[in-house]
Amino acid sequence: MNSTILVQGEDTLEVVKCWCGICFAVPQPLWNEYERKNDAAPKSFAIHCPLGHGMTRGVSNALKEARDTIARKQAWIDQQAARIKELYDETARKERSIRGYKGVVARNKRRISKGMCPCCSRKFKDLGSHMAAEHPDWNPDKEADARGAKADA
Repeated sequence: MNSTILVQGEDTLEVVKCWCGICFAVPQPLWNEYERKNDAAPKSFAIHCPLGHGMTRGVSNALKEARDTIARKQAWIDQQAARIKELYDETARKERSIRGYKGVVARNKRRISKGMCPCCSRKFKDLGSHMAAEHPDWNPDKEADARGAKADA
């Protein structure tokens, strides 16, 4: 809010309002010089309100810089939130996979303890000799991997 007033003949004052709300008058030639220098170099020439606040035409520039800083920080926060969500989803997926593997292991242990062959699903009194003769290359870890992959799907 700037307005021009005429004081005693030819002296003209520019009424200026500081951001703090105080209105004060500045001689118009001084104000014009201030505005001209502020266009070229914002910090080369300063006028202060009675409370000592520096007047800057660059308040809109400072506000723009503050908004840009806020926008950059908000973008960073959004990136971090997206990364946290990705990690949370990945952790949940891995936990489901672990539960699947635990189920496969428990099921195989239960079946084997009852004499049931984990490969051909038949019962044997001597499961050890059957496994050595019929399934010598059977690997319980590969079985769990195959069944765990089915549990994930």
